[in-house]
Order: sequence, then structure tokens, then C-alpha cells
Amino acid sequence: MARSTLLFLLLLSLLACLLGYNYFLRPLDYLNEASQSQIVEDNEPMLPPFPGSPSSESYSHELFDKLTVREQITQLTAFPYLISAMQSTQSASLDWIKINQPAIVSLFGEKISTSSALINVNKIKAVYTNNSQPLIAVDHEGGLVQRLSGTGFTRLPSWQTLCASNAVYRQELLEKSAQELSAVGINIVFAPVIDLASNSAVLGSRVCGESADVVVERAREAIDVYQEQQILSVIKHFPGIGEVKADLHHEFDVVELTQEGILAFRELLTTYPNLGVMSTHVGVKDFYEDLPCSLNQECLGDLKDFFPETLIFSDALDMDSAGFIKDSDELLSLSQRAINALLAGNNVLVFGPKVESEMMDEVVIGLVEAYESDPQLKELVQNSLEKLWLYKELLQR
Repeated sequence: MARSTLLFLLLLSLLACLLGYNYFLRPLDYLNEASQSQIVEDNEPMLPPFPGSPSSESYSHELFDKLTVREQITQLTAFPYLISAMQSTQSASLDWIKINQPAIVSLFGEKISTSSALINVNKIKAVYTNNSQPLIAVDHEGGLVQRLSGTGFTRLPSWQTLCASNAVYRQELLEKSAQELSAVGINIVFAPVIDLASNSAVLGSRVCGESADVVVERAREAIDVYQEQQILSVIKHFPGIGEVKADLHHEFDVVELTQEGILAFRELLTTYPNLGVMSTHVGVKDFYEDLPCSLNQECLGDLKDFFPETLIFSDALDMDSAGFIKDSDELLSLSQRAINALLAGNNVLVFGPKVESEMMDEVVIGLVEAYESDPQLKELVQNSLEKLWLYKELLQR
């Protein structure tokens, strides 16, 4: 069997029950047709389907003609910009951004105010040349995971609390928060969390609940509100870590996938074909126990095959779980993690705030060397660039 993954089997069984014989005849066509009819009925998509469109090919040729290998690589990095850092660190970050012009910059910090956010976003945008502007990303789950929560920003309760709150209150709070994010130039939010759990020892109040129906409905509310403000949601954490027992920042762990957990991803990605998904560094019981899903071509392969328009972000690659090597106390280098993440099918490489400019240079050097020696990686990089730039164009129109 070419791909004997649990994810594949779960998706196959779910879709077989829901879609019947037509699914086995034309799986991707049927999925796309079903998802488009649902979108037309339920909501107007912010990002229309674009892979394979007439403009896609000409756009990619123009892009690749202009970019060096290093420039192609750095476009796919979400550079971590720490607002609360010392002036010298911020200056080094701005210098790196100016030289490398990444397509995405991720904001980090604690209790950042609107004035501070605006000042720093404007500083970042000011170093871009040739009329190019980056996409600005930020964690915005609410509760303990909300970077922009200082003066001027609405402080969201935890995702769990928000999910259980009054519908009118929830809608008003999300709308206000989304408007505030848009006003300071945010284009991407790493939220909502759709991991299923009732009482996760690790994720805690970051989870909405254990019912796929409730989690999907609450996630749709958030995604719709962000789309109205031209903000892309990145749902997380694929393939589902609600029952994870270890903190993946410091330790590798293995989870058992469930049909309910896969259903949550399937429902949202069918409704919103142009959506972000964050893959995470966890093994899958009985199938991929020795390799993080985020660095595994087979684990992400079904996600790419069934939902080719989805923009896949890696979880922060500096997390220890991303460097896991079976039967070894050593960790993979950050460069090798980045190479493996692109080979696995991630389109954007995300890094945490502790990854400074010098470390990013080492990552880029390793990626350039791999790109020049591996035709498969070269093709994947160019495909990811084409997809990312089309998202970028649509989000900034």
C-alpha cells in the first residue's frame, strides 16, 4: 500500500460514509465541488480558489525570474520579531528583515499595546523595497496566548471560556478584537485551536471542548469574523494534540488520532478551502511514532492531497519536539528541521522568539545548500512560493 496512514484511513472511511461511491471515483473533484457549494450557501469566501488558475503560471514565472535561491528560501520563513527585546536586538532583526525581505514576520512579546504594535509594524514595513510589504502574523488565541493584549487591545478570555460564553457576547468580542488587529496591520492570526479535549493537562484552557460539532461551530465564528477584516486564520494543531501528555516545547510525544479529531479538520477545510493550518511536532500512535507529523511527508501528504489550496505552516521549529531523534539524546539541527519541514509539505517555516538573526542565517544557508542539491526540494519550494504569494496578493488587496 503506497500510503498506509491512519489519517488516510480515517478520512477515507469518513468520506465513504458521507459521500458514497462518487468519492471513490473522483475524490478531489468531489471534495472541491462539495466545498464550493457549501461556501456559496453559507458564506462568501475571502480567498477564492486559485491553484491552477490562468494567472498562477504567469505569476510564478515572473516571481522566480526575479528571485535568487536565497531570496526564494527566505520568502518561506516567518521571521520572529520580538517587540519587547532590547534596542540592539530589534535593530539586528530589522537589519535581517531588510536584507532578506521575508514574506511573513511574526510578532512576539507580552501585553503589547496598540501604539507599540503600530510603531513596530511600521518599522518593519519601512525596510521593505520594491513596493513589497510583508504579511504580519501573531498568536491570538486569547487567555495566556495573546501577544497583542496591552493598552488599546481587547483582552480575550481563554478559548475555552469564550467557547462556553453567550453567543452575542462572543460575536461582539471577536468582532472588536478583529477590527483592532486589522487597524494595526495584522494579516494572519495563529488561531483558533481546534484540538479536541475536555481537560487537557498540557493545553489547559486553550482547548474549546471535546465535541467536534461545537469546536467546528465556534471555529467557524472566529474564522468568519477574521475574514471580514481580511485576516487569515491558521487553525491548529494538525493532526490533533488535545490528548497530548507532554509539553512539546521541551519533549516529544505520541498521540492517538480519532475520527472526531480528523472530522474537525475536514469540516473546516471543506468549508474554507483557502485557510491556514499549523502542523505540529507530534508522533502518531501505531503509524508514525518515531517522527513528528510536521516533518513527515506521509503524515502531511493526505492534508496536501485532499486540500491542496490550504497554506500549511509548521509549528515553531525551535521546539525540542521538532528535533526529536529516536534513541538519541541529540536533537536535529535547526537547519535540518527546516529542510525536513519543507520536504514534508509545509509551505511556511515558523520560528519562536528565541531564534535570533544569526540562527536564521544558519538555517537559510542550510536550506540553500539543500535546494541546490535536491530537485525535489527545489520543486516544493517553488510550489510553496507560488501558493504563498497568491495568498499574499489576496490578503493585501
